Amino acid sequence: MPVSIEWLSRLPREEQEKILQSLSNAEELKPIEVDGVVYHVPDAVIGLIDSLWLQLQEGNKTGTYDLDKCGFEKN
Repeated sequence: MPVSIEWLSRLPREEQEKILQSLSNAEELKPIEVDGVVYHVPDAVIGLIDSLWLQLQEGNKTGTYDLDKCGFEKN
């Protein structure tokens, strides 16, 4: 059953095409869960997040970063 996306129909045609093109490439997106909500983001974003997390972990081991002051939970 077709579904209308009202907010999409109000955008200029070029923007609609960009959004629909990105949705058609969904297999290139990876899921990530943040606070119980699943987002689908490009693999490069997952790599960036992983890299930043590793840097924070390494900094915490050497005393460079204090994760408690940053608001991050330790696993």
